[in-house]
Amino acid sequence: MPKIFLPIFLAFLLLIPVTVALDAPVVTSVTHSEGVWAAMPMEFRWSAINGANKYCWILVSVPDKEIPVEDNYCTSSTSVYPPRKMNSGEYYFVIKSVNPAEESDSTSYPIKLDVDNPSKPILSAESVSDGSIDLSWEPAEDDSSGVKEYELYRKLMGGFDIRTTPIYLILPLGTTSINDFNEMDQSTTYHYKIRAIDNAGNSGIVSNEAFAQTAAKCDLDISFSTELSDAGNSLALSITSSDSIYRGGLKAILPDGSTKTFFESASAFTEWNDSIDLSSIEEGYIDFTLAAEEFFGDNCGFEKRFIYDITNPSIHFVFPKYNDRVSETVPFQVEAEDQGSFKSGLEPVTFFIQEGSSWTELGTVDSGENNIYAFNWDSFSAENGSNKIKAVAIDLAGNQVEATQSITVLNAFESVVDTNAAIEQAIIAMNAAFETKAGLEAKAIFSETANSLIEEANAKFDEAILLSELPGLESQTNAKVLLSEAILLLKDSQRTVTTSVYNTADFIFNKEQAGILLNAAGISGAIEQQALQFIEKTDPKRQLQILRVIDDNTEYFRALITISYSLDINILSDNNSEDIVMQVVEVVPKEFAEYAAELDSNISFEVLYDDPKLSFELTKEEYRKKQFSYALKDNLSQSQADALIEENVINKFVAPPVFLPVGTVVSLGFPVSSDVLLFSGIAIGVIIVVLVVLVLLKKRKSKRKESGFGGKTKQGREKPDSGLGRKNQKNEKPEFKSKKKSKSKINFPSLRKKEESPLSVFGKK
Repeated sequence: MPKIFLPIFLAFLLLIPVTVALDAPVVTSVTHSEGVWAAMPMEFRWSAINGANKYCWILVSVPDKEIPVEDNYCTSSTSVYPPRKMNSGEYYFVIKSVNPAEESDSTSYPIKLDVDNPSKPILSAESVSDGSIDLSWEPAEDDSSGVKEYELYRKLMGGFDIRTTPIYLILPLGTTSINDFNEMDQSTTYHYKIRAIDNAGNSGIVSNEAFAQTAAKCDLDISFSTELSDAGNSLALSITSSDSIYRGGLKAILPDGSTKTFFESASAFTEWNDSIDLSSIEEGYIDFTLAAEEFFGDNCGFEKRFIYDITNPSIHFVFPKYNDRVSETVPFQVEAEDQGSFKSGLEPVTFFIQEGSSWTELGTVDSGENNIYAFNWDSFSAENGSNKIKAVAIDLAGNQVEATQSITVLNAFESVVDTNAAIEQAIIAMNAAFETKAGLEAKAIFSETANSLIEEANAKFDEAILLSELPGLESQTNAKVLLSEAILLLKDSQRTVTTSVYNTADFIFNKEQAGILLNAAGISGAIEQQALQFIEKTDPKRQLQILRVIDDNTEYFRALITISYSLDINILSDNNSEDIVMQVVEVVPKEFAEYAAELDSNISFEVLYDDPKLSFELTKEEYRKKQFSYALKDNLSQSQADALIEENVINKFVAPPVFLPVGTVVSLGFPVSSDVLLFSGIAIGVIIVVLVVLVLLKKRKSKRKESGFGGKTKQGREKPDSGLGRKNQKNEKPEFKSKKKSKSKINFPSLRKKEESPLSVFGKK
């Protein structure tokens, strides 16, 4: 019986489907522990899942959001570094395992992210009669993880940088004052700075510099002043005292580290004047030290720092531009930077608005990121119409520079302004959003998030138009509210996508060899002559641009081919701007794109018979722009983008852009690569050499026949009987011995194997 049932049992097991569920990744993080506040950067790790070929993830504020299974959101690695530009808050890192057949459940890993710095404390210092110094400050604020502690810095010299100064004291949260009495000398000035550290480890904005001089028994009232000459090449020094200074001495440490002594152990004096020549001294800090005693021997010395910096900083408005229309909260942005061989640093940048003949301060910005100082201004405080604003930058040496800008304030949502003005402002915002969208699409960048915001704004705009046509104050007010919301959405759409040039590579060619390159592209005859003429006229250039794109906090890369050229006005003789004035033929190498279907362009093009060879048609307006682009449709990873540059794909193009008159019928021959040209040249050379050798051998054989048989050679010896003599004598046919002639072997150079396409990293052959 067992022998009968065993095969049946095995067959039954084979009929049972065997499925192994795909496990979800188990996430860990070395940067962000669960439930603990942490700053950037973020890193998440997980172990490889058996059967998974990629892992798709998303970073969201709700744990149950669906994860797109697209390359932009997926990786084959077992770790990921999310983008750096994120707001503070609580998030979920959601991930799942994926293979072509199935997807695992999602794993949600909660984190607390704090990317904001604590606020700036305002520090003050006051000398105490016992020789100590009292310090106090307003507590710093941090809206996310909260302040953890304070770092206090102390130094004898002013204008110090905390990056090169060790921490003096670490003070716990809740401390807002301290009495400093540690190792302090009498009649000595101490300088202090303080900053807060939050629970995520973010360092707060450094406070102002506060200083105080410790008390001394000295009864002298001493003043030490410095004054820079107008030319900036001389520094006047002056010391005055209320009574005689005994055993005084004055030294200075110059920017190069050398010491200059003005006097030592001088006789008693109450006034002293001198100057120092700065013409041969480099810019930097000059630190003076005065050693002085009063009659009873009490120490009355002190220290003073002079900042030798005579170069003005620079400043200009980034936003708004000249005569921009602004409304509501206006994000002022100026670029301010210290200049010169020695940069003493900038004081806070101050913003003003002109009111009548005077300027009214709007506010200050303590520090900027990448030299950009941003300030949000509530424009409702100004009257509608033309206004002038000003930004002032001052360096620590007192050098001052300012930038002014005229703007138009148009707050269309106040009751005193009618709905038509609000509609006008909404149209301006919409045009700006569409201009930004068109600029992105010219680079083959299509943002679903930005487009969605524009569509939502459009819907609100249409609804507002309908309301504006109804009578009554309520309808007009509701229309303005909708227009305000539409403008905010349009501004958000412009901020959704940012682009920067990651890398570039240029197509290099020699104009003198343009004919050869055109032949290699399959262009010859009359078309070749026309193309050569247009190369001279338009000076075409081709560049591969790799763009780094941040779209709604997601990073990817785009590969563009940009064709640029000089503008030849003779080509634009037709006044009809819509007519096609030029066609440009591009012989696209397979290394960049296998087929035209993989390409996108802001200019219409036709695919020629040998795909992906393209013919672009330019209207007069398009031609006036002096450039156009086409791009790979797919978003690229960083490694894919690097491959295009490293493999020099731009110089796989066999010819420069081919500019031709409109209507020219382009019939491209077989495009010849440089490898084929090399092989053809070598092969033709070998054939010519073989033919020459054969001709020479034939001539030599003819000469031997002409010299006769049976005669004497040039050396005087008789030639051996050739056999023909016997034939003549005996009327016999000569006998010939058959000999196999060896065939001459020609070694043609083999075609070089086509290099593997750098797009192999894209999964393409």
